[in-house]
Amino acid sequence: MGPVLHARRLAGVAVLTCLLLCSPFPGPGGSDRPGYAKPAAAAKTLNSGSFKAGLAPAGVPREAWRDLQVLAETQRKAGLSPAVQAGKVTCNAAGCSRQIGARLELWNADTGAHLVRDAVHRVWNTPEGASLGFPIRSEYPHGNGFRTDFQNGSLMYDPVTGRVMSVVPGVDESALVIGDSQTSIKTWVGQGLVQAGYRPILRGANGTGFAHGNGTVSAYAQALESHQWLLPWGEPALIILQGGGNDTAHSAAEIQSGVRRLISDVRQSYPSARILMVGVIGDGTGPRKDVDRLLAATAAEAGLEFLSPGDWWARYGLNGAMRPDGRHLSPEGHARTAGVLARELERIAPVDSGFSSGRPARALQ
Repeated sequence: MGPVLHARRLAGVAVLTCLLLCSPFPGPGGSDRPGYAKPAAAAKTLNSGSFKAGLAPAGVPREAWRDLQVLAETQRKAGLSPAVQAGKVTCNAAGCSRQIGARLELWNADTGAHLVRDAVHRVWNTPEGASLGFPIRSEYPHGNGFRTDFQNGSLMYDPVTGRVMSVVPGVDESALVIGDSQTSIKTWVGQGLVQAGYRPILRGANGTGFAHGNGTVSAYAQALESHQWLLPWGEPALIILQGGGNDTAHSAAEIQSGVRRLISDVRQSYPSARILMVGVIGDGTGPRKDVDRLLAATAAEAGLEFLSPGDWWARYGLNGAMRPDGRHLSPEGHARTAGVLARELERIAPVDSGFSSGRPARALQ
């Protein structure tokens, strides 16, 4: 990791609020650092071929000013950038930025200047996008969307849904899971998928559900819509909507509303994907079983397949493999339950199975 990107990561938490609310990029950090143009030096005219970049403003590295001006001129000549007034260049230790219409020019000493649309920039400025580094190429058409490549990954913009998505290798061989604390590579869900032959793509957080947020991460649908989680670009082989015990604190109406909203969101991005809803694991009694039954009914209403683990604790003797809180499985319990899930998936959704959009909904016990 280069020193510039390291500086950006160290500064990221402290400036995140201002990044989102104050300006498109961290504010100037002073003009006395190495590489930054001091007022006396700013009068130099920078050239790139026959194009004159003009005077570098105070506090802006000469190289940054040249690269930003060349990028803006290139976009203008190509007709790709609207004839609008460019904003002020702002810089800090990590790099520089300038707003041009609905796009942002980002500059870094290691990667140069590249153009990023506002929606992608907002995701780049969140914890979800913090590890991406700086763009290494301006946005370009890719499939039926627009792709921006960064130092450590890529983001896609879907013009139909307005959603920013992550580029994940092998997505067509993967199972995408949206869920709560059970959605981890170390749990029965993640390990069960691996044993069944899937590559897990996991989007989950402790204390969340179809209707429940944890105070930091919202309920499932809202977390996707606000880009707290990024969906993968492409079409996964299987999508699992994972039920959990956190929703037991909510009414049936609230849970059903959250389920319907999530199904609608997922179908927008993956209109032909196979979607499997997995209910709430438990001992077959109490609020967990009530939510499991509600999810089964809502899945049938939407035409989804449903797998009920509602009595697995009792059926497979897992009550003795619980953590002291009585709500979560121990490592041994996760390992034993993973084998059960793998067998169920191999039976109902093997990795080499085809998918027919006309398949009727059915409850799988």
